Amino acid sequence: MSMNFRRKLALSALGGALLVTAYTAISAPNPITDKGSVSQKSSVVANKHNKINTEQVKINGLQGGKITTKGNKIIVQGGTIVSKAGDKEPAIRIENPQNKQILIQNTRILSDGVTQNNKNGSAGIVVIENNQKQAGNSHSRVQVDNVRVEARNSTIRAQSTSGGSACAGVVCTGFGDDDDSNMTVHIRGNNTFEAISK
Repeated sequence: MSMNFRRKLALSALGGALLVTAYTAISAPNPITDKGSVSQKSSVVANKHNKINTEQVKINGLQGGKITTKGNKIIVQGGTIVSKAGDKEPAIRIENPQNKQILIQNTRILSDGVTQNNKNGSAGIVVIENNQKQAGNSHSRVQVDNVRVEARNSTIRAQSTSGGSACAGVVCTGFGDDDDSNMTVHIRGNNTFEAISK
């Protein structure tokens, strides 16, 4: 099945009015799971030895839910995260967790009028990247269970340099083999996603 057909099928299944720009990707990068997103991978291979993978675990604006931290475990349970116009960060950003066990369960994410522009990697309402496991970080695991994301009137742009992949969308994920994801995405209104890799 060609990438174009898969992407059209995925986008048509989401329903609603969806405007996708800068759709020039030749093949979708393997670590990116498209959920209302566009991706682009440069033909240049990044030098992974020079890349610094900084840990980021951010849950922004959880209301009515609970975040529990115990040792290397982080559990986000229930509640709603609301992203609105003016918010510059994803509602959830998990990148390169260092030997952490992260569970996000029964959480709803509502986004309206969000504009994001990341000039160094992926951008989205939810960004999870855990597939670049390196020495000393082989035990990190991310589980997403019964998470519902609704995006309305979003403008999301991502750019990556040095041969890296760029994903711009409602949800951009790069899961490892031992990660789990059960996420539902609804897109409403006019949305623009643009991914550029140089």
